[in-house]
Amino acid sequence: MLMLLNNSVLYGVGRNSEGQLGTGNTISRASMTVLDSEVYSILGTGAGHSMWAKSNEFYWVSGQDGTWSSLTNWN
Repeated sequence: MLMLLNNSVLYGVGRNSEGQLGTGNTISRASMTVLDSEVYSILGTGAGHSMWAKSNEFYWVSGQDGTWSSLTNWN
């Protein structure tokens, strides 16, 4: 589960077997964990992935290999 607060901080909790939380590993989280800051919007989540937009106009994708990476600039 992902949660975006009004201060643009993205939190995650739950299963992370595919690296979908973007923590750089596959350790599941039982409590809310800060995943990123300056996040504009959560774009999507699934069983093995997450995607969010940063305020620097990049999409960030996480999943399958336990890492996160910049997908593309939307400008």
